[in-house]
Parts: sequence; C-alpha cells; structure tokens
Amino acid sequence: MAPKRSTKRQKTTGNALDMSNYLNWPASTLREKLTEANINASPSFPLSVLRKLYADNIIDSNADSSSSSLNQQTSVQDTENVPSNSVISSESINSNNLATSSDAPTRATSPSTTCLNTTGSESPIVVQSLMNTVQSLQTMVSSLATMVSAKESNPTAQYSLQNYYQSTETTCSPSTSRKFGTNPEDLPQMDLISPSLRKNIVEGKDVNLASLLIPYFEVRPSEKEKEKDDYRLKRNLTISEFLTSFGKYKRVMSHAFPNRREELDMYEANIIDIFNVYGDRFYEYHKLFSLKSASALAIHKIKVDWSARDRDLIQLIASRARSCSICSEVSHDTKFCPSFQKSEVTPFNNTDRHGRKRTSFNGQEICNNFNSSRRCNRSNCPYQHNKSAVDELLSSEIKKGFLSGPYQTAPFQQYRVSPLGIAERKYSKKKRLIVDLSAPHNNDAHPSINDLIDKDECSLSYVSIDDAIKCIKKFGKDALMCKTDISDAFKLIPILPSQYHLFCVKWRNQYYFYTRLAFGCRSSPKIFDQFSQAICWIAENNYGIECILHLLDDFLTIDRPDFPADRTMAVLTMLFNKLNVPLAKNKTMGPDTVMEYLGIILDSHQMQARLPMDKILRIWEMLESFSNKKSCTKRELLQLLGHLNFASRVIIPGRSFVSYLLSLASSVRELHHHVHLNAECREDILMWKLFLEQWNGVSFFYDIERTPADIMQLYTDASSTVGFGGFFQGQWFCDKWPEDLPKEEDKEISMAFRELYPIVIASLLWDGQIQMPSSHCRQPISALPSHGESSLETSSRISALMSSSVSSSTQSVYHSGHQTYTKFTQMNNYSLVATEDTLMHFATYCLDSLNLSYHTIKLYLCGIRYYHLLQGIPNPFTLEDKLPRLQMLLNGIKRQQKPHRPSRKPITTAILHDMVKSLQQGIFTHYSDILMSTVCVVAFFGFLRCAEFTCKSSFDPECNLCFSDLAMHDNHAVLTLKQSKTDPFRKGIDIKLFRTKSTVCPIQQLSTYLSMRNSTFACKSNDPLFIMENGNALTRSRFLEMLKQLLHCSGHSESGITGHSFRIGAATSAAKARIEDHLIKSMGRWSSDSYLRYIRTADSTIQHAQLSMLHSQ
Repeated sequence: MAPKRSTKRQKTTGNALDMSNYLNWPASTLREKLTEANINASPSFPLSVLRKLYADNIIDSNADSSSSSLNQQTSVQDTENVPSNSVISSESINSNNLATSSDAPTRATSPSTTCLNTTGSESPIVVQSLMNTVQSLQTMVSSLATMVSAKESNPTAQYSLQNYYQSTETTCSPSTSRKFGTNPEDLPQMDLISPSLRKNIVEGKDVNLASLLIPYFEVRPSEKEKEKDDYRLKRNLTISEFLTSFGKYKRVMSHAFPNRREELDMYEANIIDIFNVYGDRFYEYHKLFSLKSASALAIHKIKVDWSARDRDLIQLIASRARSCSICSEVSHDTKFCPSFQKSEVTPFNNTDRHGRKRTSFNGQEICNNFNSSRRCNRSNCPYQHNKSAVDELLSSEIKKGFLSGPYQTAPFQQYRVSPLGIAERKYSKKKRLIVDLSAPHNNDAHPSINDLIDKDECSLSYVSIDDAIKCIKKFGKDALMCKTDISDAFKLIPILPSQYHLFCVKWRNQYYFYTRLAFGCRSSPKIFDQFSQAICWIAENNYGIECILHLLDDFLTIDRPDFPADRTMAVLTMLFNKLNVPLAKNKTMGPDTVMEYLGIILDSHQMQARLPMDKILRIWEMLESFSNKKSCTKRELLQLLGHLNFASRVIIPGRSFVSYLLSLASSVRELHHHVHLNAECREDILMWKLFLEQWNGVSFFYDIERTPADIMQLYTDASSTVGFGGFFQGQWFCDKWPEDLPKEEDKEISMAFRELYPIVIASLLWDGQIQMPSSHCRQPISALPSHGESSLETSSRISALMSSSVSSSTQSVYHSGHQTYTKFTQMNNYSLVATEDTLMHFATYCLDSLNLSYHTIKLYLCGIRYYHLLQGIPNPFTLEDKLPRLQMLLNGIKRQQKPHRPSRKPITTAILHDMVKSLQQGIFTHYSDILMSTVCVVAFFGFLRCAEFTCKSSFDPECNLCFSDLAMHDNHAVLTLKQSKTDPFRKGIDIKLFRTKSTVCPIQQLSTYLSMRNSTFACKSNDPLFIMENGNALTRSRFLEMLKQLLHCSGHSESGITGHSFRIGAATSAAKARIEDHLIKSMGRWSSDSYLRYIRTADSTIQHAQLSMLHSQ
C-alpha cells in the first residue's frame, strides 16, 4: 500500500495549481489583495467579480506603471547612448515612416527610440533616411498648423476631453512587427467596441454602459433606433455587469488619456461603496453622475473630477424624494418615464384563417367581420354588434358632461386609448358603456391602466344582507325600512384633469375622453365608496339617522317600530338634494316593514328573509337545463354558481352542495373551455332542485349568539346499532331505535338524521327547562330586575364597561387565548368551564403542540379568566389556594424554556453627539436632517419609546403626538403624551425638556424644526407633530430605516438598535452620570425597579469597580 500512496502523492504534486496565477486564488485571497489596494469588496460578490476587479485595478495598473517606466528608461538611454557614428538601416527608417505617415510621431515610433548600432560604412543611408524623416515632420507640422487655424476660425466647435488633454495626449503602438504585420500575442488588451462608442467615450459624452455589453458585430440601423427598440439598453445593470462594462470604458479612456486611470479606479471604488450601502441604487447614481459630468463638459467647458463623490446625488437616491411611481428612479418624473408606453394596444400575435390579427375582450374574440364590408352573418357571434347603441350611449354621456368629444385628432400629446364595450344586464336588457382599462391583458411590456393602480389600496369589503338582518333583529319586530338609490353613481365623481389622457376611447375614427369616473377602472368602486361613506356619516352624525347601510349607490335605513320613519325618508331626500346628488325615483321606497334589498325580500313583521318568486323560477330553469347537459363551458358553470351562491344567503343548507361545482369550475383555465358534468355534479344539481321544490325560499332571523353545550350541560348522542340518548343537568334518557324506523343496512336513513332524532326528543322532554343563552351566559346581569327597555340598555352598558376594563391590545391577546382554549376543549371533550386539571392539560398542550412561550401561556390563562368573568361562569381562579399544582406546572415550563431576549444596544450621549454632527453635515435632505436630529434628541432626553413619537401606519390624533401636544416656553418645553405604557388609564403625562446649551439641546432642536415645519406645512392642532417630507406622519418603519442609515454614516453599527435604544441609552447615560435612582425612575416614568434592566454597564466601569476594591482596606 505504501508505494501506491507515494505514487498518488507524486501525481498530485505534479499537477499542483500555480498559485502565482490569480485565477487559481480563492475568494479570501482576492479580497485581501483588493483590500490592500484600498478597494472594499462586498462579501456578496461572487468569485468571478472579484477576479474581474483584481484584473482591472491591480494587474492593469501594474502593467501601465511598468510600461510607463520602461518607456522613460528607454528614452533616457537612447538619448544618452546615441553615438556620433551610429547607423540606422534604411529598412527600419522606411518602416518607421510608414508607421507614422498618417499619425503624429509618438514616443514609441520616433527615430530617437529606434536607433540601431551598425557599421559606419552605411552613413549615406543614414543621411538619406534623416532627410526623409525631416520631410515627413514638415508635412505633419503643416497639417497641425492647418488644424489650429481651422480651430481658431471655428470657435463654436464642441469642447471635448481631447481639448482638455491636448497637451498630454499620447498613444501606444506595438513595439515589434513581423513580415506580414504584428504578432497577435504582442498586441495590447483590446475590447471589441464600435468606433462611434469609442469616440463618444473619448469625447466625454454620456455613454450608456449597457451598450458596451452588446456584441459589436450586431448591426443596427442607427443609434437612435437602437435606443428605442433594444430593451437591453433600458435595463439597470447589476454590480457584476457594471464592473464588466465600466472596465471596458476605463480601458478606452485610459488608452487615450493614461493619467485618468487612477481617477477612474477611485470612481469604481466609490461605486462599490455605494452598492454596499444602497444596493442596486448605485446604478442610478452612476447614470445621474455621468449625465451631469457630460453636461458640464459640453455646456460649461468644465471637466468634473470623477474620483470625488457627489453628496447631493447620494442624498437624492437615498431619500427618493421625487421618485417615479412606475420605475422608482429619481432621474425623471412619472409623466416622463420611458417605461410608460403609448396608447396603442398591442394585439395578439395569432391570426384567423384569413390572416387577420385576432383580438379579444373579456375572454371573447372580437369579430373581424363586423367593421369590414363582409359584415358578420353568424347568429351566435360572441361579441356585441350594435353600433347604434354605442352611438346613443356616447351621445348621452356627452350631454350629461361625463364624456368630452368627439375630436378628429387626440387632444393630448401622450395618451392611452382603451377598448370600448357595452355591458348589458341579463334580464332588464339595460345597456351601459364600459371601458376595458385592463387591456392589454397579461402583458408585462405594456401594462394596462388598472395594472398601474395598487390592487390592495382599492380592495373593498361590501355590506352584506346579514348586516341588514342584524339591524332588524336589534330593533325588533315591525322595524321600518326605507330604501333609495343614486342614479349615474360613478359619474358624479370627477377625474383629475391631469389624468384625462389616461381615459381615452376611440369610436368611428374619433377620440373621446372621460372627465368622470369610468366603469371598468379598478379604483372607481373604492373612490365612490368613500363618497357614500361620507353621506352615511353626515346622515348619522348631523341628522340623527340611527342605522343607515350602503352598498356603493344603494342606501337602506332601518328605524325602530315606534319611530316616525317618514321623517327619516324626508331627511334622507333633503340630504341628497342639498348635496346635489340625483336619486333614482323608481328605486326610492318606504317606509315599510317589507323591503327588497340586494335582491332579497326582508320582512320585519314575520322576521324572515325570502327569495323573490321570479328569482326562484329563474334558478329552477337553469338547474333544469343543466340536468339535461353532458358538458358546459366554464362561463356557463360560473353563471350557475353565481345564482346558487345568491340563493344560499336564504337557503342556508344549500351552501354544502356547491363545493364540487366550484372544484369542477377551477379544473379548466379559460372561460370558453368545456367541463364534463359527471354523476357527482348531477347529484348536487338534484339536491338544489329538491331545495327549490320543497323549500319555500324562506329563512328566519335566528339569533347568531350560540351557547356551548358545556355551559347548558345538554348532551345527546346516537348510534346506528345500539340506539340513542341524552343528558341535561342531571336528567337523562336512552332507548333503542323504534321498530318502524329502517334498519341499519338501509341506506335511506343517514347518520345525520339519527343524530337529529335525540335532539328533537330532548327538546320535547325539557322544553320549559332550557333557558335562553343570555340568561345563562350572563348570570349576574340576568339576575337584575327587568324594567323593559331601560333594563336591556343597562345590561348592554354593563357589558360594554366590563369589556373596556382592559386595553384593545390586551383584549386581542385575551381573545386569541380564549379561542385556543375553546378549540382545545372541543377536541378533547372537556367542559368549557375551567378546572385546575383542565388548565394544566391546556398549558401542556400550548407548550408541546403550539410551541408557545411561558409568557404567552400566562397571557392565555389570563384571557380564560377574563372571559369567565364576563360571562358570569364560575372559575377556579377565585380560590384562595391560587391553584398550586398549576403554578408548579408553570414554574416547570419556565425552567425548561431558556428565555432568549434579543440584545438591545443603547444610544448613549456620545453616540447621540456623533449622530447630530453627521446630520448637520448632511445625510438626507435638509428637512429630513432637521427632522431626524430633533426626533433623536427629544426621544433621548424624554426617555421615549418609539411608539410614543411615531405611528404604525395611519395617524390617529386620539393617541399619537399632535402639534397641540407641544408647548414651548423660554427655558423649557412641555411634551404631553396622551397615552403610554405606564399610563394604563390614559390620564396623560407631561414631559419637561429643559435647555442644555449644547449641540444636542432639545429646545434649540425643537425651535429649528418648528420654524422649518411651519414654513412648509400647515399647523393645525390635530396635525401630527413630526411630519415626513411627503406630508405624512412619521411612521415607525420609516424612522427605523433612516436611523440605521444615520448610524452607518456616523460610523456606528446598526445591529441591535431598536425602538427602545433611546430609552435604554438615556437610562444608561443617567446611571453613568451617577444620577440618583429616584430621579432616573421619575424621568423614565418607571413605577418599579424594572428600570434596572434598561441600564447597560460598560466593561470599563466594571474594571474600575474591581480596581477600587483593591483600595477598600
């Protein structure tokens, strides 16, 4: 075995990598070499990028320096060592003349550097060659004089880098040549770049670096068309692509101007540093810097130093104060974004059998014969062919002022034309003009208008029929209802004139544009819903209408039976007239106890909801037609599901028989695709037919509050083989199945029927003993004497006061805990009434199954106690022994779990000084710098939590800092916190901030900020105190983002910095200054010794304490 090992080792040694070649170096070695050259390479750079950086910045720099020193040495040696009798061969002179016949003589090709030591017998040849050289020099001097005179006669010629570096211009040429030319191995490194690009680079013009990555051999008609059509030139480069393209740029520029090499190397290092901080925004900085430099050179004849950073541009890309809403770049506005396409809709690429392009609208193909001379003769053509209807609707829209036009040419320079269509109601046949603002569909290159609108911001939750039923049940039997409807709903809201060009349509070669909200726009329902909400708010708060509901343009009011509902209708009509909102007279009804709302009849006299008979017959006809079909399209199936879903609002059991139809509809993708109606589908359809035949389409208003069986102590069960039974509060029954019922093997009797059987018997046996849910769930409240309506109001008031005993955030946690406990009892058949054993099992379940922490388990247990007290249920938490076994279990959970507290670092006085100093030098915009400086100083001296001076997402004047919460005095300021963690009853806390006469003085910072804020924004009392540059309140996420950038620019690490860092740093700085404990507690608003957990003790302090212990004798 030894010889084999030796042979193998020798083979490895023979094939060892050449570590002198940088291509064999690992990434760590390359990073060390780059760091030595003052180039900070990001850890995220791949190995290929590191090699590229090393080759461009170190190897090329060494080659340039060695080449330069070699040329200088050669020039000196040749000048000193040329003897008087030296001889130059005619062949070499002629070759030199050929090489310099079209170019100016350079250091590499001048005769002084090409002298050869030969014999003195060839002196005549030398004389002749020198004469030839002189003649060539005279020719070039005369040509240069011509160029100078032409330049003087044309002073308006464009100024370029060649003019700036005219005195230092040098070129390089190969030093060796062969019979047929230069050896290719002796050529310097070259990049295949087009001559026009080389010229633009050398002249200092703004060059798109992406063009340097496109192969030179690609042929384009012109540079203008290239920029317009080639998508590659519009994309932002990654850092790897930038280093590759900028390396080519740098070599071209250094070839023309060698003294620019160091300058461009420093610029490349700056770009890498910007990438490490701001990520992909580095390319925005480069584009803006390159354009700025080229403009300064061409217009003002000023050459920009590329080695220096442009702090204004860095602040611009960091703050994104005016970024484009489409591509998020800061170099242009949204209206001038190159990604914003023209209004032409890109048709689909497929063609019909005549070679004409196909287009579609809402999944249906548009008829190509409609506008041609052939016309369309298809009886079932999938598109509407009614020109006269479009003409009438357009004319009506123009008369009402909803549409502007017609125009022979588009009235805008840039506009978007969207497809025009007609929406026809299926049964009333009423037509409505719609605009397909979602066209073109599924096209990433040409986004539609709706694609540019945020879907989440325009999402809506509509009022349902259950909301109306809830109000009827609240007011009781014979509640009175009124209904009205707004005519031309969306068209009441105007569009911003700056957006007219986005809502253009074209009909009969004429242009129109909408001036009001258009049907088909994603944001139209959301905008109109806000208008409807405003009307409801006015009706409730200014006119005392107690209950008003709306679904977009449909309004419904509900009043108590003894209330004069005629007044409600009169007030509602008067309100719409005052607001100049037109109402549809044929849809204004009431007051009445029977009203059709959202297609369902609500009857407050019989306390029921029912389907109109015409809708029942319509659904029956659809089910009957589907019973005879073997297949149908997805569109037809979805229409059926829409009707069944509508009917299930009243026929509640029908909801269980649509799940298979839904899965069948989702099995195909397009609306025109067919699905097969199998046996399971027919069974669901048959069940719905039975519902419509035997169900009268009526649903009663049942009470939605349900009492669990554990609280009622009512249980029933059934077995298909043994029998059935029930138990209620100590009473029970059981029996075998009656003989007249079908046997077990008879499948006509379902298990659901057998489970229902003992429930009916229990209802018959204990009818008078089963109480209402409210009387059992709220025993303390139901024990009060009844005084009619006032007693009910008092009971609801008591419940509301008990619920408000804890904050909303605590209620949310308690609710989660109670829900988890309810599910746990249902899964394990435990009683909902808590016992110590049940709570111990629940705590173990939370630990093992839900993986909850000790603190969360304790909060869940508090939530169980809270809901037991609300419902008046006896609970074990009131025992005097305080559940010792449960307490032992919780102690075991606490010991088993190792609590992990994230390390939160403090912002001390020293760090605060550095941050304010950096902001004074400029990091963000001027306003943002003053804002951040003020917020940081106030948060530090006020011992503030982040939530006390910022808001989560939306501003709430009831709890967030307002402008009126700050009172400025001569020597101090008073900041009032309306709510705080240490102020559970919301009494309010006043924090006094005194003048410190330093750079971090809170009074000085607040005065500077208020002066800037008052001159920029409005100063109403309920406005936010701290406002960002966009006019919105300072949010927590934005503040923390800017704080981390500020710490990085100040030379401090941002790891471990949280919203509590100012509070921790203030406590730490106070303890270091040896401020007494009671003052620290008072300034930080601590009522206990928990402030000690906020103080961070430095190692130097501990060291000093240990040294002091040595002198304690």
